[in-house]
Amino acid sequence: MATASGNTSFTITLPNEVIETMMDLLPSKMYGTNRGEIARALILDMLKRLAGEGLVKLRGPSPSA
Repeated sequence: MATASGNTSFTITLPNEVIETMMDLLPSKMYGTNRGEIARALILDMLKRLAGEGLVKLRGPSPSA
């Protein structure tokens, strides 16, 4: 899988229950069409939320989901 310039790929391990919950979002396709895309979208959304609360500062260009 190709990774765009400025992006880094990495692997995480999650409990099966979390993956199953993420996959509940799949039919809507609102967060993506596979579990990697869904995980990416959820992480980015949470970082944006935390930035809005002033708990973290987003760096560089605004991330897009």
